[in-house]
Amino acid sequence: MILSLIFKREFTRLLGSKAIQVSTGIVVALMFIGGAIGGYFLRKNGVDTTPPEVTGNGADGNPFGFAMGSLGNSLLMVMLFTGIGVLGAGVVEEKASRVVEILLTTVKPRVLLLGKILGIGAGMLVVFAAYMVGIVGGLGLAGLLPDLGTLGKLGVWTFLPTFLAWIVVGYLTASGLTGALASTVSRQEDLGGVQTPIIFGLTIPIYTAMYYIPTQPDSTASEVMSFIPFVSPPTMIMRTALGGVPAWQQLVAFAVNIAFIPLLAALAGKIYENSILRTGERVKIVKALRGSN
Repeated sequence: MILSLIFKREFTRLLGSKAIQVSTGIVVALMFIGGAIGGYFLRKNGVDTTPPEVTGNGADGNPFGFAMGSLGNSLLMVMLFTGIGVLGAGVVEEKASRVVEILLTTVKPRVLLLGKILGIGAGMLVVFAAYMVGIVGGLGLAGLLPDLGTLGKLGVWTFLPTFLAWIVVGYLTASGLTGALASTVSRQEDLGGVQTPIIFGLTIPIYTAMYYIPTQPDSTASEVMSFIPFVSPPTMIMRTALGGVPAWQQLVAFAVNIAFIPLLAALAGKIYENSILRTGERVKIVKALRGSN
């Protein structure tokens, strides 16, 4: 019951945010406008918009898949950075205003953190759905949206559910760590110091997936990266878009990442529980893990 209340509070707070509403509306509007303008010039110049044939798993052999994977990883980056940004700011705000002290009289720290993560994550999925409407609408206005049969041949119907699953996995992995580290500081000015390493650590695998994987989708390095938590989501999004990923690799990668999430959650919960009520200077991770003064 308490978890559901926290979930609802964070969900409605995120979607009720004017900043989220305005930014999402602007992005979706730009997608439609860009699609309409692009479609006008494409038709005016008589450009052939038929999707190219798939001849391989790389960027050259599957340019449509490369575009789909690049767009997918760009959306992953937006979803992750927005989600962890909102989560981190919320944790520090509650700690600085001492609201968390009141909340913790009725709810356990780990339940509070879990509710915040799930509520914000669900809200971000609604934002994601809005982005998808903008993308599909923009492509339709531009005349670049293939028919359903062609989409199937291009692997879109296999890619979409896998893409959504990896976004969820990526968010749950990154948000747990973000919530824990955000609880170690007491001021919004100090939040950047704990979030920057996380953002930097997430950016590296995303850009690697966008620029290295398309050139070597079936290499040993690409396959190894597919099974490493934090690295798996962008890697598998790109490899799936390009095609040729064996089903067993998808299943094993999911299993490894899903098994990793509870372990990370336990670690994050311990740090959060031992740090959230400590105000003043930043709490050192060693002290947070030990729970010592």
